[in-house]
Amino acid sequence: MKKWMFIPALVGMIACSNEGGNTEGEVDTNDSTAVETQENETAVVLEEGQMLYYGDTVSFENAVTTGEMLAMLEEQGLDSMDVKVQGTVSAVCQKKGCWMSMPFADENMDDLFVSYDYAFLLPTGGIEGEDVVIEGRVKRETYDVDYLRHLAEDAGKSQEEIDAITEPETKLSFLATGVTIRG
Repeated sequence: MKKWMFIPALVGMIACSNEGGNTEGEVDTNDSTAVETQENETAVVLEEGQMLYYGDTVSFENAVTTGEMLAMLEEQGLDSMDVKVQGTVSAVCQKKGCWMSMPFADENMDDLFVSYDYAFLLPTGGIEGEDVVIEGRVKRETYDVDYLRHLAEDAGKSQEEIDAITEPETKLSFLATGVTIRG
C-alpha cells in the first residue's frame, strides 16, 4: 500500500521541477518554436498568423489603436478606463518578460507601458514588432525615479541612460488581464 502512495508524490515532484519557459502562454498551433536562450529567458519564433495567448483570451475584434484610446480618455475627461487596444510590441522586459511597451502614432509620446501584475510573463525575445492586442485598464500614473531606473535597467539601457533619469514622470500605463500576440 505504501508503494502506491509514493507514485503520486513522485509524479508531482517531476511536474513541479519542470522549469521551462512561461507556462501561462498557450499556442494555437503545434508548429511553434520556443527556444531557451539563457537562464529563465525564452525567445519565441512565430509562424505568420500564429497566435500566443497569455492571461484572459483576447480577440483582435473591436480593438482600438493606442491613438484612439488616448482620444477616448481626453474626450471623456478620464484618468482611467477599461479598454481593448491593438498595436505592435516595441519592447519587452529582457529579464523576466514582466512588461512590454506599445508605441503611440505620435512619435513625440513615450510608448504605452503594459504590465500584467505578474499574473503571467511574456517571452523575453522574439515578439518585438509582432501584432498584439491587450485588454485591461489604462490609467495616468506618476512613476518615481527609482522605478523609472528599474524599468530602464530591465530594458537593457546603459548605465549612462539610467543615471540620466532624475525626475518623476507622469504617463499612461496599462494593466493587462489578457494579451494575444499574432505572428
